[in-house]
Amino acid sequence: MNSTMSNNESSVLADRDIEENGNGNETEIDASGLEVAIIQDGLAEHENTTDAPKTAPPHEEEEHIAIATLAKNPNGISKCFIICALAVVAVASGVTGALIARRQSPDTIEVSTDPNVPQTSTVSPTTARPTTAPSTHSNPTEEPTSPPSTHSYPTEEPISPLTTASPTTLTPTLSPRQSAILDAFADYGPVHDEAFEWLLDTDEWTPSAMISGDTKPLWHQRYAVATFFYSTNVAYLANSAFRTTNSVCEWAGIECSDGLEVDELDFSDSMMSGSLPTEIGMLTGLLYLDITNNNIGGSLPSEIGLLSDLSDILLSNNSMTGSLPSELGLVSRLWFLYADNNKFSGSVPPQLGKFLGVDLSFNQLSGSLPGDLFTDRISMLILNDNGISGALPEEVGIATQLTTLWLWNNQLTGSIPPLNAILSSCKFGNNAFSETTNGDGFCDL
Repeated sequence: MNSTMSNNESSVLADRDIEENGNGNETEIDASGLEVAIIQDGLAEHENTTDAPKTAPPHEEEEHIAIATLAKNPNGISKCFIICALAVVAVASGVTGALIARRQSPDTIEVSTDPNVPQTSTVSPTTARPTTAPSTHSNPTEEPTSPPSTHSYPTEEPISPLTTASPTTLTPTLSPRQSAILDAFADYGPVHDEAFEWLLDTDEWTPSAMISGDTKPLWHQRYAVATFFYSTNVAYLANSAFRTTNSVCEWAGIECSDGLEVDELDFSDSMMSGSLPTEIGMLTGLLYLDITNNNIGGSLPSEIGLLSDLSDILLSNNSMTGSLPSELGLVSRLWFLYADNNKFSGSVPPQLGKFLGVDLSFNQLSGSLPGDLFTDRISMLILNDNGISGALPEEVGIATQLTTLWLWNNQLTGSIPPLNAILSSCKFGNNAFSETTNGDGFCDL
């Protein structure tokens, strides 16, 4: 009887301590009361860890009631230990499930505290991230790789390539002026790109309405002059000479005999470079060409032979190279050819005998002098400081108009043939002549 009362009293005291102290962490109670307090602490910690609602599910309330009832019953202490063990397992299972779910996705995951309910997670498709395939190497220092995600992610549809509309070919509208230029050059060959582009798109000049007949030569002439400027880099004339509304006859360095056709190009000492273009042959009315004291290179175009009215060609003190074209013989009215102090090479063309005067000194000419060079027309022949070799032709004695013959500083050999008495100035020094028949001594040997 006393033993039964003692146990009942202990149970009552334990209930009072639980009600007064809550979790019973600070009040001393008997063994059965201490076990109940520990169970309640574990359940409260589980509720805080998993962020579960404060109101426990119905099945947990039943477990709590059963545990409290057993605690009051001294004969059910053994059963209480079994139920406590089951509760601890349930708590551990719920915490482990929460940790795994949190590691799998950084997004919001709903975890049930019921170990019998499967854990599910909800991932927003817009924030889903592809999982990295687990490595086949194990690294003891790294955390275990989370299992591959079983979530299904929406697949993006392939982007169809952009469809580009076919370009529309625009037919440029030509002005009457441009149409006239294209007609004028319809049968012409390749053109100088810069000059033709300037003529077609930049230039504004058109033939006067008073000009009757074919205007094609005027377009050709304007194009040829523009090509001459571009090819010889007339830099200082770039702004003043290219007058887009004026006739070329009003440009600097150009003269026209009748106000329409170019007959003179005077560009001596003009800081020119580059070379003479083949289009110079289009200036069929040209009478005078002077480009002395510049830095023109390249060869003399064979189209120079198209200038049948040309009377003077002045090329001195430049850097022109190559052979003198035989087409020079087609310039039937040529009086003087001055091409000294250049770098012309090759032999002396016999066609030069048609001119009145020729100066090719200080070049790189070679070979022997042709007999056809000494005609009854030529009056001045200056060929000193070249590499001319061989004997002096016998024809030199029948050149009845020859008054000046300078041949010094060459490689001439043999004897000097009889000379015409009209020859007033001859210089033969620094050659390899063997003898001379110049008894009168009027030649400088």
